[in-house]
Parts: sequence; C-alpha cells; structure tokens
Amino acid sequence: MNGPWPAYHQRRVLILAPTGRDASLTRTVLKQGGIECDICRDCDMLLRELDHGAGAVLLASEAAAPAGRALSAYLARQEPWSDLPVLLLTRQGAEQDREAIGRLAASIGNVFILERPVKIAALTNAVQSLLRARDRQYRARAYLEERNEAVLALQEGDRRKDEFLATLAHELRNPLAPIRNAVHILRLTGGAGEPPIYEMMERQIGHMVRLVDDLLEVSRITRGKIELRRDRTALADIVRTAVETVRPLLETCGHELVIDIISRNALASGSQCRNPNNRGLTPGG
Repeated sequence: MNGPWPAYHQRRVLILAPTGRDASLTRTVLKQGGIECDICRDCDMLLRELDHGAGAVLLASEAAAPAGRALSAYLARQEPWSDLPVLLLTRQGAEQDREAIGRLAASIGNVFILERPVKIAALTNAVQSLLRARDRQYRARAYLEERNEAVLALQEGDRRKDEFLATLAHELRNPLAPIRNAVHILRLTGGAGEPPIYEMMERQIGHMVRLVDDLLEVSRITRGKIELRRDRTALADIVRTAVETVRPLLETCGHELVIDIISRNALASGSQCRNPNNRGLTPGG
C-alpha cells in the first residue's frame, strides 16, 4: 500500500457495495462531509486500489462473503505499522448474516460494524473516526522511517570510523620502524648519533603527530570529511622518507635497495604522512 500515488489516496475511503445504488449514495453522503471516496466494482478492483493507498474500506454485508477471504489475505500482508480499518454495513435484522460477519471480523481484525439504515451523521462520524485512527498509523510509519534513517546514518558513521581507524593503525606503524632503528643505532654508538639520524627522527615524529591529529578529529570521521593535507614536496624527500620507513625491514630481510633519482627538482603534491605500506616484504623474497 505504498507508492508514488496522490496524497489523497492515503485518506480516501474505498467503497464496495454491489447492490443497487448503495455505493453511489454512500459516496455522495461522505463527500458532503468532506471525505474522498472511490467506488470499487468488485473485489479484484478493491485489491488493486488498495495497492495505491487507502484510509479505510467501507464494505456492504452483501459483499462480505465473496470479498471477505481475499480481503483478509491481503490485509494479512500489511506492513507492521499498518492496520487498515474496515467499516462493515450490515442489513437490519439479517440473522443469517451474523455468522459470516463474525468470521469476517475475526479474520480481518480491525472491523467496525454499523447496521442499516444508518443516519447520515452517524455514518460520517464513524468514517471520520476511522480516518483519524489511520492518520495515527501514518505518523507511526513516518516515525519508523525517520528512526531507520537515523540507524543507517549511525551505522554508516561507525563503518567510516572503523575503516579510518584500521588505516590509521597501520600508518602509525610506518614511522615507528625507523625511529626504533635510530634508537638502536644511538644505543650502539653511546648516544653520539649523526645529524641525519636526528633529522630523520624529528621528521618521522612529525608524521606521527599529524596522524594523531587526524585520529582526534572524531566528528570529521563520522561525517566522512577527513582532510587530506596536501603539500608541494620534493620527490627526493618523499623517496627518502619511504626508504627510512622500510629500511629496517629491508635489512632484516637481506634486501639491497638501489635508488637513482634523475631529477632532484621534481615536485609532487600529496600527504607525506601517508607513506606506502611495507607489507609484502619477506626474507629472501
């Protein structure tokens, strides 16, 4: 009962009263009370129109037997928020209809019964009451849709955060390898390290600080607005930083690295703290 249909479909009353002029007279009365109505010729048409939306169904007892089972099966497939009200107009003193009406009411559930002849005011008030109940169901639907959208937004924020933290956890390991190697060299030399060692340590610590700054921007993570800080950097400096990162593993694996930079004036635009990862290096590989 959802779809891109006109808004009035959501509050209209579908009338199934196959005997005489009952349907047209009922529509005239309800329209005078400001209630939109559409007449259905038979049960098949009623079910098709229900797919386009309805605020209530008005069913004459003469149609209860042929339409009751199909209508009950249709309403059993309603969305959890929906409980379409059905107004059943019965014939006065028709004792033989009571058993069929009772079965129909039990199978549909949300059934209200009026006995004909019914006063115009009573009919109009009954239908308006059913439509107000239907409006409350629509508000429940809107609330559920908003809640589902909020849940999806939270799940998307969590997914982005998890992806970012997983990436950052790996990137934080990159500067640690050359720093640990430098500390080892300083220990072996009694703390008398060469200036390049200190420069390298300062550079790698700077990368870590920038990565930690990204980590602290939790609000940007959930909004998917992580900032990539781009710098104009000499390509030679980028290569040197990358080599510093993987040198300890190169030495452990017994690899020999030869670097030949044709132009030391070449520039690149990017984030220096996002170094290439060093996975894939294996001893002797």
